[in-house]
Amino acid sequence: ILRLGALTDDAGMIPLAFGTDDSLLVQWIEGQKTRRPPVLSRADAARIASFMLRERKLFMKKRLVIDCAWLPKWGSSSVGTEEALIAASKQDLIGDINSACSRKTTSLINR
Repeated sequence: ILRLGALTDDAGMIPLAFGTDDSLLVQWIEGQKTRRPPVLSRADAARIASFMLRERKLFMKKRLVIDCAWLPKWGSSSVGTEEALIAASKQDLIGDINSACSRKTTSLINR
């Protein structure tokens, strides 16, 4: 299951944060001192969903709930900037998802 942050209409290509079992929501509320959820653009939601479908063999039979939102460092003001675009395009999605999953249990996705 891929659980996404609150969707926005921003252009996207922002580096993504991953967690499991509502960990992103809990960290966001505690760290940002707000009741607003973490956000994710519709474009980035499509990007991560299509990535996970292409790499579905890594996720099959894992019974995962993976949370996904923009990294807290980045926000709507970062959309369209060269720095955000470069960081998002170089992001190791498999490694970041694996790290998020392995914080709770042993490594769930083998490289």
